[in-house]
Amino acid sequence: MDNLFSMCKMRSGEVRSDADPFVVKRQEEAGMTRILEMATQGMNIEKSARLPVGLMILELVCMLGGMILIGAFFESAADIGFAEVWSRAWWCIAAGVPMLAVAGVLAFLAFRKRKEVMASPAVRDYVQRTERVTRELREALGVPEDAVRADVVTYVYREGGKKNSSSFWRGVTGAYTLNEYSVFVRNEMICFADLSSIVGIPLSSLVETRACKKKLFVSNWNKDVPPNSPQYKQFARGTGAEGTVVTLRGYLVMHISDSRGEFEVLIPEYELQALQSLPGLRLIVS
Repeated sequence: MDNLFSMCKMRSGEVRSDADPFVVKRQEEAGMTRILEMATQGMNIEKSARLPVGLMILELVCMLGGMILIGAFFESAADIGFAEVWSRAWWCIAAGVPMLAVAGVLAFLAFRKRKEVMASPAVRDYVQRTERVTRELREALGVPEDAVRADVVTYVYREGGKKNSSSFWRGVTGAYTLNEYSVFVRNEMICFADLSSIVGIPLSSLVETRACKKKLFVSNWNKDVPPNSPQYKQFARGTGAEGTVVTLRGYLVMHISDSRGEFEVLIPEYELQALQSLPGLRLIVS
């Protein structure tokens, strides 16, 4: 089965959603223009919060090089003795330690720059405007105010690549991400709304919902607190400088069988309670 919430990056540069056949309402053109403007501003802010590309590459090279040199030194020392390895390969330590030091300094500078940019008045103004525009766009789509906000696992792949299911590892032809949707029940459908459209899945098409305890790697995190916080640590683990390389410890698989095909909707386990609170949805997990 294919992941219903898959996004195909076309060779033309456009992005096609595999959930399009289930879309029941789309944002007007003016609304899509506002979405594009917000996304562009957000990317510009993100770019300004990073070190120059050359320094980012230097940080990566120094980190990997230092780890390889020092790791090789101590691995050899465990086999033939520290004194023997030092007499032959002392330069591994002499080169590796400064490389790690340079990487550490660059990582600190990157952290400080990001912190300064994110605390700037321009970013605070952008966040406030984004919150206002987001509310207006949801109202334009008719998303109810009491809709549940839940993460859904999206698979992004390139045209010609395999459309992924839950059993296919992310690193081969695409990558998993977490997208936040407003979820509600309307007209005998479970609806997933982002800012651009509403995807409606007939409740009669929902065959089963099962818990899958396999690990799943995703490349982002949407919640206000880190994945390693007490609230989420039983469901996810974050790694990387920003904690945004996330391993989900398990997820829910909603099996959809419809005249349009067989699909899966993958939802992190930490959203189960929110989904079970939805009026009109009887969600039993096997």
